[in-house]
This record gives sequence, C-alpha cells and structure tokens, in this order.
Amino acid sequence: SQTYPEVFIDILSGDMQTTVSLIAKGEVDMAVGFGPVGPPGLRCHSYLRGPICAIVRPEHPIALYDQVDVSDIVHYPLIGMDKNFGIQSYMNAMFTQEGLVFSPAYSCNLFTSAIALSQAGMGIAFMTTKVVEDALHSRQLVAVPINHRIARESQCHLLRSADHRFTPAAQHLWQMLCQFFEGSSHEAS
Repeated sequence: SQTYPEVFIDILSGDMQTTVSLIAKGEVDMAVGFGPVGPPGLRCHSYLRGPICAIVRPEHPIALYDQVDVSDIVHYPLIGMDKNFGIQSYMNAMFTQEGLVFSPAYSCNLFTSAIALSQAGMGIAFMTTKVVEDALHSRQLVAVPINHRIARESQCHLLRSADHRFTPAAQHLWQMLCQFFEGSSHEAS
C-alpha cells in the first residue's frame, strides 16, 4: 500500500480450520474464510458472498436450470473441496439435510483445481460466482444457484484475534478489507 510502503505483506492460502488456528497461535494477524464462523476468541465480520452455485460447462444438462436442487446434482460426478474448506462444510450440511451423502468423484485443495476439472467436463464444482468470475465472463463455465437455504445464505468472514492489537499498517489493511467486503457484499445481495 502507498500508505505503508515499507511494510511487507505475506499472504497465505489455507482452509478455514488452518487459518483460524494460525490466528489463535498469533502466527497471522487476520484471515478471510468461507464457511461456518470461527470459534470464540476471534473478532469476526461476516459478509454475504452470493449463493453457492453448481459450476458446470455450458453444455452440461444442469446449465439449463435457473436453479438446481441438491437431489438433482447427486446423479452427476461431483468435485468436492478438502474436508476443512468452508464451502465443503456447507455442501455436506446441504446434502445431510436432504438425507443424502456428498460423495465426490474428485476432491481438491485448490479452487483453481476444481475450476479446471469443471472446465474439462469432469464434474460439477461448487463455489460462489465471486470465485469463478473470469470463467463465467468468458462463458467457459455456467453458475447455477443451488436451491437451498444454506446455499442462499452463504457468508465469508474477515477474522482476527479479539485480544491481539494491530500495528497501524495491519489496522489500515483490516479497514480496507472491511470496506472492500462491505461493498462486494452489497453487490451479492
């Protein structure tokens, strides 16, 4: 940032469980997570991210749906995320509520891998449109909202320790992220 040019920002990627653990240990200042809210002891700002969608190639039969029920996608190869990913927690909960078991043909630990598998026609990936915007704009993929309360109410969370004081630079980044997510949350509504 131009406000703090001498500050180096190290950005790490990880699942929700890992990032919450790193905050609790004091190894990172903040995290962005998707899924169920973290444990007590964290300050959490939650934002709507738009519905969780079935991500498919345009020629996939589900691409024709305005929205898709969980029971309609169970018959196709599914692309899941690692069990610790927030999106996978949401998917497992939706399937469980419908009396079904989420049984993926593939499991990934990177969204880019899930997107690539979906682009290759290997199965249905699951994420919000925010994650796959470029492929949607280029019409390589189609996002079909899942017709389920959990999918419609999915949130991402900006997390930090409730008892850790930020440096001025970290506080500035926190405020910028809060503003960004607040703005993008309104777009998702």
